[in-house]
Amino acid sequence: MTVATEAGKAAELICFALQPKVARGADERYGALWSEYRTDESFRDVVEAVANGLGLVVIDATDQGLIVAPMDKSPFSFRLADYQRGLDPKKRMLIGLVHLGIAAVSYPKEVDLEDDIVIRRTAEQVERFLRDACARLAEGDDRDPEAGEEANERAAWRAFAMMPPSIRMKKGGYAADCTMGVITRAFDWLVAQGMARDAGGGTFQLLDRYRVQVRELAGHAALERLRTLVTPEHHEDTTVDADAVDGGTPTVDDDDVDDEMASEGAR
Repeated sequence: MTVATEAGKAAELICFALQPKVARGADERYGALWSEYRTDESFRDVVEAVANGLGLVVIDATDQGLIVAPMDKSPFSFRLADYQRGLDPKKRMLIGLVHLGIAAVSYPKEVDLEDDIVIRRTAEQVERFLRDACARLAEGDDRDPEAGEEANERAAWRAFAMMPPSIRMKKGGYAADCTMGVITRAFDWLVAQGMARDAGGGTFQLLDRYRVQVRELAGHAALERLRTLVTPEHHEDTTVDADAVDGGTPTVDDDDVDDEMASEGAR
């Protein structure tokens, strides 16, 4: 087989990997290329070389498929502008905190990242955990509030704590300016990226692609701090009643929310 043919097959496999909602089991060609990557060392070397040339690194090949991630300054690098337009610094920090919170409450221990087990979480669980964690972090943090990343973390905790938990839209779903809205949007984004599946009833199943991405974050200082605050009550029940979070919270008329905010109201 020629070098060009091998490179073409490698590029084809990487193309599949860049379509996160395509599972290798659902496409015969993808499955064949994935199997060759797993069993043929020379083909694996070609795949990884082509990926590196594109600014990507292969981080795993799970049952879900090949998982790649962008290198620094890669044209495939994700930008928050791709997540949501017009984000101010406070909202960017809040979104980052929410995603770290989902990771922490889904995989609170290092060993959890190695186990191929079904993990299901709800937005309500994440909201409760982060609200509790932010209060505890704010009380126990004696670092210099003006010092670099620590200052950004403190600002994110404060922003989350000050935002109302839930504002319901009359047409359904949460408004953008409440923590449930931000968290639900984060879960929806994970679904769109092939990292989670909507299991119904407000529950989301986290997939291998997400577990591997979180594993790559292991050692991230902010994530590790949050993980130390996870208790069994934050994640053992995946059927949390949304009314427990929504109880007594306001409902807003959709006409009172500007178009951009309404479009960001999750689900």
